[in-house]
Amino acid sequence: MSPRCSVPFEIWSGAGNDFVLLESRALPPHTRRGPLARHICAGVCGRRVDGLILTAGRRAELWNRDGSHPAFCGNGARCVAARMMAAGGVPRVALRFGRLSLVAWREGRTIAIRVPAPRLLRRRPDGALLAAALGGASTQLRDAAWIEAGVPHLCLRLASRRARGALAASDHAALRVMGARLRLAGAFSAAGTNVTFVWEPRVRGAACETRTYERGVENVTRACGSGALAAGRMLIGGGPRRTVTLRVAAGARLIVERTGTGWVLRGPARRIKRGRLVLPAPGALRRAKRAPGPDG
Repeated sequence: MSPRCSVPFEIWSGAGNDFVLLESRALPPHTRRGPLARHICAGVCGRRVDGLILTAGRRAELWNRDGSHPAFCGNGARCVAARMMAAGGVPRVALRFGRLSLVAWREGRTIAIRVPAPRLLRRRPDGALLAAALGGASTQLRDAAWIEAGVPHLCLRLASRRARGALAASDHAALRVMGARLRLAGAFSAAGTNVTFVWEPRVRGAACETRTYERGVENVTRACGSGALAAGRMLIGGGPRRTVTLRVAAGARLIVERTGTGWVLRGPARRIKRGRLVLPAPGALRRAKRAPGPDG
């Protein structure tokens, strides 16, 4: 690879999840995707991002900040779909993101995708394990489930409390510690799991607060689409409820709906930057260290 190889890039944000999008064909042959993702996510495009998405026609794949390669990303898929619709001047597209085939469409400023139904892997994970990780916040725990939503999520539904010491969505440091403890717990497979926290709203019908500790980023992120889908599966279940609104750390809202033809994830997606990126030499990429989380 030439040290001065230059490729066009775009940065897209899906409800607060930021991704660099590159065309696969623009990369020199034999470019190693994992090291490239670590290099790009560190902020060489002028902004630290959650992942690198490589596109090829109607296909797209994601590499996380640490260079790992997840099977799916809900907000990343919505960003790719928004880009495809804008480029083609169409209101609806079909695409494949990672392992999943999806249909996406525009609803005003919102991008919606229809995905396969999230799958329950385990109901009520080990109580002792959860209590040890949550500490005093275990008294707030109302429900727990391990759910596959393209990628696995341990979902924890918590009561909202105003009492001193209660765990809140704003307690980023505590959530990071708890998420890290649970993310690699042996009970959730050798590959580990994402951990999604959901707070019941104090007012009936209001949005639920949600935060996700994401493997591959190793921190609580500003938004997580697959986490929203997993949380929706836990909250909606098989009962009469069909829609749930979730507010993420970035302040945006994601809507999860169970329909007769699949599950739908809705939320904002927009391009925030475009430019050209000068790629480093292959040796520099191989020496790139794993990028730290948002707080270093």
